[in-house]
Amino acid sequence: PKLKQLDVSNNNLSNGTLQVLRDILVHPDCHLEAVDLGLQRRSLNVSLLALAIAQNPPSLKRLYLSNCGLVDSKVFPLINALTLNTHLESLDLSKNRQLTDQFLIYLGHHLPRLHLTSLNVLNLHPSSGSPAAMRAM
Repeated sequence: PKLKQLDVSNNNLSNGTLQVLRDILVHPDCHLEAVDLGLQRRSLNVSLLALAIAQNPPSLKRLYLSNCGLVDSKVFPLINALTLNTHLESLDLSKNRQLTDQFLIYLGHHLPRLHLTSLNVLNLHPSSGSPAAMRAM
């Protein structure tokens, strides 16, 4: 049987561990549908994840990045990489309080371009975004 879900939440993932995850995701036999990286003890560098998605768009259906200390500059490349994944059903960016209005506006602008026809859950709660930024969504 092939692994469908990977939960490494509530850890202190190093860049080396994220590199291993990147290597797994780009492997041709990788069929992960759900990856949970939530509740990291330090800010998660998702650039390696973005590279993996850009190199070999996985069939990820659910990506959980809740409470990872994400900041705008680290998430922009991930959102761009997701334009290559048309299977995503659920994206959880909740409890990343350092994401700013700039990110919310960026996401709102790029969401229609992501070709995520199957996306039915986008969790940003609680967001520190202003009402204007939330309307841009």
